[in-house]
Amino acid sequence: MDKVLTSVLKLDSYTSRAERLKAVFMYVVLVAIALLSVILVINESLNGNELIVYWLITAIIMLTIIVGLVRYQHLTIGSWILLSTFLLVVFINNVSDGSIGAITLLINALLLVLSSFLLGTRGIITFTFLSVAQILIFPIIGLDGNTILDPVVLIFIYLALGGVTYTYNQFVDENRREGRDIESIERIKLVDVNTRISQMASETIDLDDALNKTIQLILESYPQINHARVFLIDTDGI
Repeated sequence: MDKVLTSVLKLDSYTSRAERLKAVFMYVVLVAIALLSVILVINESLNGNELIVYWLITAIIMLTIIVGLVRYQHLTIGSWILLSTFLLVVFINNVSDGSIGAITLLINALLLVLSSFLLGTRGIITFTFLSVAQILIFPIIGLDGNTILDPVVLIFIYLALGGVTYTYNQFVDENRREGRDIESIERIKLVDVNTRISQMASETIDLDDALNKTIQLILESYPQINHARVFLIDTDGI
């Protein structure tokens, strides 16, 4: 089953494990959007809303474009289109209502977190700025539907959220770079040990002496190894 999904979704085209995880996450988000769209269309159709057909057509086109982009390794472009579309819908809703509600504030915060995962630093800066801009443009209505909230506190919250997500991204990137550096160092060390063992084997006639030097070299190169042995196999494989 995993091989089928990998083949259909073309996950194997992503060489980086992080990119594959982002692609899988994008597919999950797109499936969730598709299910929500179906539920919304059914509900609005029952209420006699004929304009919902246009929403369905728009959603299908957007989902098709993003799926195609993700399948052919244009993950960043697909992420920008997806999150920007969400933000556009939120902005249109704000213009229609003339204010920002609690749900809109939560959606903006969610978009900010998603942008940090999918788009990195540029996404964090862009969506933090756009979230703050919305707060400055539209009045903010509380949960009771009447209270107008102080924008200064909300701006501080969004800036703090942007700062936290940026710091976390930097931490993850640094760990990833450090892991790559360690892996590269270990690979170089392994090549060096193999080269030195081959050199000793060609210079030493006595087998026991060559094996002892090999074990000593392994223990010197890898201090975390407390004990090493060499097993010999004869022509019969024993």
